[in-house]
Amino acid sequence: MKKISSLLIVIVGLLFLTGCNKTTKCTLEIDQGNYKVNSEYAVTYDKNKNVVKVNTKEVVTSSDEAVLDQFEETIKEQYAPYSNIKHYNFSINRKKGELTEKISVNYKKLDVDKFISIDESAASMFDNGNIKYDRIISIYKMLGAKCEE
Repeated sequence: MKKISSLLIVIVGLLFLTGCNKTTKCTLEIDQGNYKVNSEYAVTYDKNKNVVKVNTKEVVTSSDEAVLDQFEETIKEQYAPYSNIKHYNFSINRKKGELTEKISVNYKKLDVDKFISIDESAASMFDNGNIKYDRIISIYKMLGAKCEE
């Protein structure tokens, strides 16, 4: 019985620490003939519908390595300015016929002002230092993503 009580205390403690965050997953597939892009977005948000974290994985496939070279160069240029921002993590991996990009952003810990200084248009995403869940999901849907809500 004491083990059950200890286990319940641990579970309640974890729920308290995580704040009962929820995650919505969105997917987007683009086929342009000479390349395909499969994107996955995992949006974690809190009880107030403020975005806590977004994990993005985009996989570009093509039999044309020159197409992948162009994607890789463009992606690296696009995300290089964010490399010095804590809680904004970016990686890119390449293998034959495939390029995988992963981005993880913890918006609760992110230096929003530094983030916006790189891309001022990002300011419209924030409301009092938070990104609203509905706003980011509507953007993904506008791009053609399907979201499991």
